[in-house]
Amino acid sequence: MFLPSDPGLLNRLNRGMFVTPRARRIGFPDYEVVNAREHHNHYWGLRHELQYEFRDYRIKHSYFPFRLPIADLSVFSVWNITKPLDSER
Repeated sequence: MFLPSDPGLLNRLNRGMFVTPRARRIGFPDYEVVNAREHHNHYWGLRHELQYEFRDYRIKHSYFPFRLPIADLSVFSVWNITKPLDSER
């Protein structure tokens, strides 16, 4: 599962320096509003929901671009969720 680290520090920095200016240049003057409407669920809320809903599953996280498990220093994370074997329960 792909989970953007929005509103993480690195994600906001990337959006402010690169994405928003480019969006404005190509004709989206209100990109921040569009982004806010499309991303109303923040990373930490989604993370808690996933951990709760899949509490009986094995969860492995990978963070990018750095491998550090810190949401503010990543742009996104990939979650590998697998059901445990019956012997692991």
